[in-house]
Order: sequence, then structure tokens, then C-alpha cells
Amino acid sequence: MSLHLGGLAPDLLSAVALAGGFARGGRRTVLCLDVPENVAAEVDAAVSLPPGAVDAPRADAAAAVLREAEAMVAAGAAQIIVADGTPRHGLAALTEALARRLGTGLAVIAPASPGARRTVYQGHLFQDANLPDSESLVRVWSHDAGGAVGLVPFTTVEAGAAAIRRDLARLAEGGRQHAVLDALTAAHLDAIAEAVAAYPLILGSTELAARLAARFPAATMTEAEAWPPAEGAAAILVSATSRTSLAQLGAARARTPLLELDPLAMPDAEAMLAAAEAWLDGVAAERVVVVSTALPPDRLALAQRRFGAAELDARLGAVLRALAVRLRARGVRKFLASGATAASALVGAVGSQRFTVGAELAEGLSWLRGDGDVWLCLSDGEAGGRMLLTEAFEE
Repeated sequence: MSLHLGGLAPDLLSAVALAGGFARGGRRTVLCLDVPENVAAEVDAAVSLPPGAVDAPRADAAAAVLREAEAMVAAGAAQIIVADGTPRHGLAALTEALARRLGTGLAVIAPASPGARRTVYQGHLFQDANLPDSESLVRVWSHDAGGAVGLVPFTTVEAGAAAIRRDLARLAEGGRQHAVLDALTAAHLDAIAEAVAAYPLILGSTELAARLAARFPAATMTEAEAWPPAEGAAAILVSATSRTSLAQLGAARARTPLLELDPLAMPDAEAMLAAAEAWLDGVAAERVVVVSTALPPDRLALAQRRFGAAELDARLGAVLRALAVRLRARGVRKFLASGATAASALVGAVGSQRFTVGAELAEGLSWLRGDGDVWLCLSDGEAGGRMLLTEAFEE
């Protein structure tokens, strides 16, 4: 089996989502925290992160991304998908370099994700039917791409795959290097996936990635490859402060041992870690425990004013990482992390450079298996229902 699809993502949770999209589309997928060389023969999709994306970005990240793309192409990838498709600093230049390496004159930009209530209309990105930025994606991308950006509008996308292909060809013939595609519905993404199946470079959503992945013959996973073992202890680390995450914590309080760490009440990180270890000693017989650094909005604002947002995040991340190391030493092999800080701390503590993607615990939330048969589930704090934390490890 050769690599069919390669994926690149700017941060850990974007990479996890993209890898999950590939797996949802039937691909045997690996998430790489290093350059994806010597990818196992039984894997047909790989997603890679730039160096330092889990901890701190490095100055040579752009060059490393090109090396990662080179490795994927060398392994047989016919298509590279860059997660998200919304413009970020320096992405246009990187995209142009990738396009030259892949031998394509046109990069497709399709960030719409109707399932997440994110749509694109007349080149404008909408979230929950709101317009967060008055500038269109075409204009924003044009700032970095020297104006060589075109639009495939709603009327064309609504007309189907053949019309989309014709418009993309017209834009390429006119010298455009990037094409933004409107999309409002799942049917639009179906048409886009059909139309761009032969394009080597796509900047798009996880929903589109899943559709592109599904165009290849489906692979299968055994039960042992898809799910963590039912037996054994598990731990949940929470840093996300979204309404969804706080509701999940509220539901967990009544059913699962829960430790809530508050930096305002305990500002010393070493003291916080010592308190957490003592608490773990007291709940050692429990099968599942939850440790949270998430604060309600009012206390979060106070903590950010007191410590600074970056310092607070670094401080709590260090505590969660040290705690995850201690949990691993206690024999815990199953983890769920909610929030970017908790996810990065957990991945850093586990130490694996590659994870195979398993089944979905909830929509858009896949299991990852690392070295030593350690299983992780990494959420942005928005995935799953209110009972996610209480039901994640039910037998």
C-alpha cells in the first residue's frame, strides 16, 4: 500500500482534526510530529505538523513544511491537503512554494465546513451565519499572493462538479494561482470534492478532506486498532474554557472524581502539582479521574490580568504536562484532553512522535494510539455532547 493523501496543519488540534477526517473517509492514517519519512506500508494517509508546533514554533518551520511535503510525495501521495484554508501570515508564500513543488499552477482554497456552521458565500467566510471579517477571502489572500486569486462563486458550485472544473480551468488559464470556492451545504462539498479530485494541492476543511479521502478504496481497521482496551485506568485533562467544555465539567462533577486547579487560589505551580499528586493518591482506586485548569469567564479574566494570558497558559500547561508524566508512571494508558493547552501538554508528556488514528469517540473526535499502546483523544473543547467526559471511558 502506498500513501494516497498527505496532510499539513499549523497546530496540533488542526492536525488531529485533519487526520480524523482522513480516517473518517476510510483511510488508514498516521499523525506525525516529525517529517513523515519511512511511513509504514500499511498506512495510506499521513498528516504532519511543522517543527515545534506542539510546544513552540521554530524559525525554520516553513522550510520544514516543504521537507514534509517532499517526504509525502516521495512516499506516493498524489494530493496534499493543508488544513483549514483560512489565510494566515506567510501561508500564501508557502502555498506557492508547495504548488511549484507539486507541479500545479492552481491551489484550491475551500475552507467551508457546513457541519460546523462555517460557510463561504461570494468569497466571504461566515461562522454561524455571521460575517466575522468584512474583507473577502479573495481580497485577504490577494494581499499576500500579489492579486493572483480568483473566485468560484456560489452559482458555479451550485451547478455541480463539471461547472466547477470549467471555472477552475478558466482561472488557471487566466494566470490565477489560488482559487477560493463558495460552499453553503454538504452537497456543495460533495461537488467540490469530485471537481478537485485531480488537483495536487488543496487548502480546505476537515469535511472536505473526509470526502477526498473517501474517493479511494476504503481500508478497514480491527477492533484493537480502532478502540482502546476497555480495561485499565484513564485520565481526563481539561483546559478548555468554552461553554461546551464548562458544561461537560459540570456534568462530570456528580459522577467522576474531579480536581479543579485554580491559579488564583494557588499561584505557585510546584504547590499546585504537589496538591494534585496528593489528590491522585487519594483516588488511586478510581478507574477514571478528571483534572481541570479551566476557569469560568470571570475568574479567567482575573487570572489573565494577574499573570498575563501567555504566562498563565504556559504555567498551567507545565503543570498539566508534569501531571500527565506522573499519571503515565502510575500506569495510565488512556487519556482524553480537552483544550489546546491540555492537548499539547499531554502529547508532550507521552513523548510519541507518531500516532495511528483509530475510531471516533464522538463526531470529529478520533482516538490516537501512540508508542507503548498509549491512547489519546484530543478535543478543542467544543466536540461531543454534555456527557462526553462522563461517558468517554464507560465499559
